[in-house]
Amino acid sequence: MSVTSSDCNCYYTEHYFVEKVQNRTLRLHLSYDGSDESIQDQLTKNYGLVNDDGDLDLTAEEFGVLKMILQTERERRLNLWGSHNHRKMLCSNLFPEEKRNIQAYHLKTINDNEGESWLTKSCMEALDLTKRSSSGGDPTLISAKELLAVAGGEEIVKGRVFALPILNKKSCKLLDNELCLFADTCKDIKGRPNTMNRNGVLLDEASMTAGVTNALLENVITPLARCLFSVAKENNSESCETEEKKTSDRDHDLSLCERDDTDMVQCMCDTLDHHHAFTVNYRFDPNGKNKDHDRDLALHFDNSEVTMNILLNDEDDFDGGELSFEGPSKASPPSFGNMGNAKPVPVPFRHKVGWGVIHLGSELHQAMPIDGGDRRNLIMWCRSSTHRLNHGCPLCGQADQLIKPVLHNYMNKST
Repeated sequence: MSVTSSDCNCYYTEHYFVEKVQNRTLRLHLSYDGSDESIQDQLTKNYGLVNDDGDLDLTAEEFGVLKMILQTERERRLNLWGSHNHRKMLCSNLFPEEKRNIQAYHLKTINDNEGESWLTKSCMEALDLTKRSSSGGDPTLISAKELLAVAGGEEIVKGRVFALPILNKKSCKLLDNELCLFADTCKDIKGRPNTMNRNGVLLDEASMTAGVTNALLENVITPLARCLFSVAKENNSESCETEEKKTSDRDHDLSLCERDDTDMVQCMCDTLDHHHAFTVNYRFDPNGKNKDHDRDLALHFDNSEVTMNILLNDEDDFDGGELSFEGPSKASPPSFGNMGNAKPVPVPFRHKVGWGVIHLGSELHQAMPIDGGDRRNLIMWCRSSTHRLNHGCPLCGQADQLIKPVLHNYMNKST
């Protein structure tokens, strides 16, 4: 699926994540344009990283290491396209078609003479429900409660975060085994999933875009998101009119239409046309010796309009590792420095094999620490070219920073 999409110049300067400097954990999201002038201001003013004398609370050596981390990441971003295409070619040579399980490269959404569907029976029934509604021209005729009841899913955060069984266990095992084999075969070549996660697979490098992730976006994620989020707006519209008269001390009491223009969100879900798909691998390392393992992930939002997150391995394979939702970002665009005093009550979700969590990209969330075993998830950042051209980049909020549309077949550069 080749689509026309827009990248944004902010990719090169914004949202640089620094996990730690030497042995000191920082977990900072910084801006960086190649110069040193603004780094100290961000550290002291945005994050309050000052000592008792009011100076920057980093040694000269730590500050030097921080600059090196930022410079290395900037160089990676500036050369991303060329390095991605080169890695993809090398991976294809190292992991050729004759080594692959061909069944793992063609998503099936129905049962037929050619084989079984990858989807759960309840997911197929829910998708059939969306098709019947869409044929009537108005997907909001389906209530969220009805859709989730048919799918056997649940509403994690009112109107904003949903979870339902998407892939059956057989297809999860098929996909997980193939991606683990690819990761092991191409471990010295493959790219990292994004700027925060270190361990995982880019599905485009594994040649799964055309047969797997494009099909998921078009045939599964888009119809579900269109119904779930449009229904959330409709069901909450009356309460939104009266809520302005009330004061709430919990961000999680806010409904979708209090945060986003309803027509804008509807258009966003209707026009999802490209994506960035990757796996993440969280692993408990009791000795703490392997620096390439991710045990958790700091608070963040996604470079997406809608995100789908599916657990591929069995939930009994790991302890801990819940997904924690902490409310929509108040800032426009979302930001991390000076986030204010509001501290919404986190809403945790324990992953289940084959279940997909669907949420808006602007939803703040984090992965809690793994306490044992491994957790492997397929994540798709689903994007809308139309939404970005009309309403700006989800990371910086600016439309005038968008680069001229680029013809591609898998993803934008992503953080």
